[in-house]
Amino acid sequence: MFRSIATASTLLIVGFADSPPAVAQQAADAEKKTENTAELNEQEQAFADDMAGCVLVGTFSVDGKDDAAPKSERYEIKGATKVEGENWLIHARIVFGDIDAVVPVPVQMHWAGDTPVLSVNDLELPLVGSEFSARVLFDGDRYAGTWGHGKVGGHMWGMIEKSDAAKKQ
Repeated sequence: MFRSIATASTLLIVGFADSPPAVAQQAADAEKKTENTAELNEQEQAFADDMAGCVLVGTFSVDGKDDAAPKSERYEIKGATKVEGENWLIHARIVFGDIDAVVPVPVQMHWAGDTPVLSVNDLELPLVGSEFSARVLFDGDRYAGTWGHGKVGGHMWGMIEKSDAAKKQ
């Protein structure tokens, strides 16, 4: 998920303007709006702690390409913030062309018992396109899910690791 974070997999970008300054400004504005976050229960706090300074490192497949080997992916997550109800922001590092910014991505978090499941529907990715959707579950130090981009989709899976910066703290 991070050759540029918006490879075939899905998660982590929102529909910001195309220019790097606009992306940075809108990300900063969205960040300010989330300073007053919702209270977290124990389960939600554990998820937020797990996402702080992590990297999802894994692979993804493309449906109908059974003869192709899965491709590597990498998502760098700075943190996760609950806004209210099931609405969260995943603060993801986006690297795409000249853009290198942390962007708050709106997602829905659902719980299957004690398992967090991230959901996005028809997410617009600047400079890449729209119609990105995903369902990703997190289980200990693993993640797995499905992704879609328009008529193309597949599976994604891998490990959740702490980033080098988070390990140093």
